Amino acid sequence: MTRKKSSTCHIGVAFYSHPAFPTQWVLVLSDNPLFEGHVWCSTAVETVNGWGASWTPCDSSPSAFNQIALFSGIVHVTRVSMTMNKMQTSISKSNLASEVDRFEVQGDEDIPYDTERYVVLALLRLCEGRSISLPKLEPKSLGNYIRGRFPDVEEAQRPAVSNMYPVVSLESGKVSYGRS
Repeated sequence: MTRKKSSTCHIGVAFYSHPAFPTQWVLVLSDNPLFEGHVWCSTAVETVNGWGASWTPCDSSPSAFNQIALFSGIVHVTRVSMTMNKMQTSISKSNLASEVDRFEVQGDEDIPYDTERYVVLALLRLCEGRSISLPKLEPKSLGNYIRGRFPDVEEAQRPAVSNMYPVVSLESGKVSYGRS
């Protein structure tokens, strides 16, 4: 008996913090709205060759992605009618870190290239390709909109021993909990 692949993909932004570094944003994809089970995690990484994108399967939950940082939780951005693997391929093709993306800040509406900008550009390009729709379309506004939910994520955190992490809706601020 073959298992049918889910044709729904949930897109989120996971947050990881470390005392010596800025909070890391990670784009997460899952067929589960609580981002449990099979999850893809993608973030911008800086190497000796410059910035690039890295995709990693996060077994069980995004809490497995970065073991040296504190996993804070997820902002659930949207749900799309597409398999998780097709969405991952779509993001990879449309969000290559171009030379323009890596230039220094261009103006008031621009943000520096880092993990935040990688996530914002990926979401904006999905909007441009009509794969998703979001309420804010300017890079700085979308970044601020997502960042504005981070306090909700922090407030909803459970003790690490509970194995639960908050999943906060970008639109409504409603909190659900996933398990790591």
